[in-house]
Order: sequence, then C-alpha cells, then structure tokens
Amino acid sequence: MRIMSNIRLIVSILLILVLSVSSVWFGNTLMKEYFQFGTSIVFSWASGVTYTLPGVLSLPFAFFVLSLLKGQGAATISCSKYIRFYSYILFMLVFLSMLFPLIYINHIENKGYMPCEGIPTGYMPGMGKQYVTDLALCK
Repeated sequence: MRIMSNIRLIVSILLILVLSVSSVWFGNTLMKEYFQFGTSIVFSWASGVTYTLPGVLSLPFAFFVLSLLKGQGAATISCSKYIRFYSYILFMLVFLSMLFPLIYINHIENKGYMPCEGIPTGYMPGMGKQYVTDLALCK
C-alpha cells in the first residue's frame, strides 16, 4: 500500500511542476507580446494571474515532497509552521495580479492606444480587450 501512496505523491509532484512551468512559460509569452507594443494589443486582465500559480502551488508542492521523503506526519508539522507566511505571499500575489492590469492599461493609454468596441476574436466576454494605435485597425 505504501508503494501506491508514493506513486500518487510522485504524480502529484510532477503535475505541480508541469503546471508551474507551463504557467510561467505562458506568462512570459504574454508579457513579451504585451511589451512589444505593436499596432494592436489584445489584453486580458487575467494574464497577470499566470505568474501566481507557482506561488499558489508552492505549499502543496512542499507538502508532497516532504511526505515522500519524511512521511505525512512530519510534512504536516513542517508545513503548518509556514501557513502564516504562505498566506502573506498569497495575499501579495493576488494584490499584484490585480494591480498589473490597472498599471498596464494606464500605460498603453498614455502611449496613445485606444480600446476597440466589442470582444476580440477567441476571447470570452469580459476576458479580453483590444487596444489599437488607430481605430481603423479594430476588427
């Protein structure tokens, strides 16, 4: 039975690693596109959240690794010491992910970008907004 438990822990660790690396890669791709300042930018307020996923998953990751190495009891004791610190980190990540869209939208509007009416192609309502340098570029 211990073997199945270890397999579950290893799969959980690998899943968290894949999700975290994918999230950072996707975030880097979005930020690179945003800061190239082309003639048209499709901005989503949720793009800042891509960097928060590794932070959110850090405590479960630590718990699973410690459970694999030292057992679940020791992992629970070790991780419980960091709950308050983890809560502060999560608060900061959420705050920064909400602050980024406000700062970025203000920045591109100051650079002369104008918002288009309607929903950009491939986006759900409320998830993205297209900004252009000339309103004729709106599709």
